[in-house]
Amino acid sequence: MVIKSGLAAAETAGQVAGVAAPAPTLWEALGTVADRCGRKERQYPLQVLLVIAVPAMLADANDLRAIFRWGRRLKPEALALFGLEKVPCHSQWFYLFRS
Repeated sequence: MVIKSGLAAAETAGQVAGVAAPAPTLWEALGTVADRCGRKERQYPLQVLLVIAVPAMLADANDLRAIFRWGRRLKPEALALFGLEKVPCHSQWFYLFRS
């Protein structure tokens, strides 16, 4: 019979004392943002728009057209991961950040 120490047993169970649960991914965190747009007004899911806008802003896209241009440079395969065929036009970004 093998007896494991408390730390080894906790590691086996995926829990270590004093360590918090892993942080959510960016995708999961942006999915929790409330969308105040009505269903009729919504053309793109908010989570998808934000997951494009946040990295664009981190890459120094400092206005709406820069976010659009940054998204336009994404490969079609990357857009397909989010269920998009093309990046929303710059006016869509205006409506997103207006609210």
